[in-house]
Amino acid sequence: MMRKCEKIHLGATAGTTLARTEETKRKYIPTELHFPSVAIVLQWTTLPIIDWLDIDSRSLEYTLLKEIGVQEVPNLQNLIERIIQEHRDEIQKQNTNGEYKIPLTLNFFVEKFSGYYYNSWKTGSFEQYQFLPSLPLGKTINESNANDVILSATVKVFKVVNPLFPSPLTEVIRLCQKHFDISLFGIRDHPSLSQAFDTMMEKKKELLTEQTASKIFAYMNGLDGLNRTFIAKVSQYNFIPLQGHANGTILLKSSQVFIRSDVTSSKTTTTETDSIDTRGLIDYVDFGVDANTFLFRVGVLSDPTPSALAELLIDRQAAYLKAPKMTRTF
Repeated sequence: MMRKCEKIHLGATAGTTLARTEETKRKYIPTELHFPSVAIVLQWTTLPIIDWLDIDSRSLEYTLLKEIGVQEVPNLQNLIERIIQEHRDEIQKQNTNGEYKIPLTLNFFVEKFSGYYYNSWKTGSFEQYQFLPSLPLGKTINESNANDVILSATVKVFKVVNPLFPSPLTEVIRLCQKHFDISLFGIRDHPSLSQAFDTMMEKKKELLTEQTASKIFAYMNGLDGLNRTFIAKVSQYNFIPLQGHANGTILLKSSQVFIRSDVTSSKTTTTETDSIDTRGLIDYVDFGVDANTFLFRVGVLSDPTPSALAELLIDRQAAYLKAPKMTRTF
């Protein structure tokens, strides 16, 4: 034992891996090496370890090795890369009915987070790394299978399932909460309203359709952060799908569409604005109670004001003049 200890105290330390190949059995800088127990726990056959498999963690030699830099746990960068690789391996071996198994290294990371990794997490940018097993946006665990599981950055997931962001697997949330408050990862229940809107606009081509808008707007209606600044901001964007349009999705601004104050009785209304509506000069939408409430809150009106109607007539006069004369009753 003393001979092993003497070898380790030199500038380079004898190391290997659990695989014990000729390439890995060589001299290492002490900080490159780990105690064998961690490689065994993680089943990590390529992790560099000291060439001393049965070293006692209570021994003086263990303490000395730790003092010269031998690691009790892998560094956070390597650990996250290992989690990603385990996830890929898990997905490759799954069939559509299989049950997803949380990466062994993720379990280790969560268990050791408070004691070994918290400071590195705080000072690094690891919240941007996509390593957390999550459900695709809008899907619950009952609507998913093992092959649906994706890896997400902690800064891009929220605990409550929603139509705009992925959500961590229920098992992942339970695992984290068993050891620490998941908010230490920066994970919250919901995004802010501004964050949700920005993400919606970034992915508008894939997210915003006549069919999906109802769920998205209803979700945003329950988020915090509505203020005058936000209303002014969203008024500049085309984000409301025009309903009943057959040729793809057309997005309009909040000032370009309207919501009838009583959509249940509006079909029998014969007001002057309704006659204009039939000629396509006014676009009414109805996405359901909660979604409509959100749109009202960000500036959508029930009917155009006289000035707004004048602007609509000017904006659309070319299309209006192309209509058959018999339909021009305005």
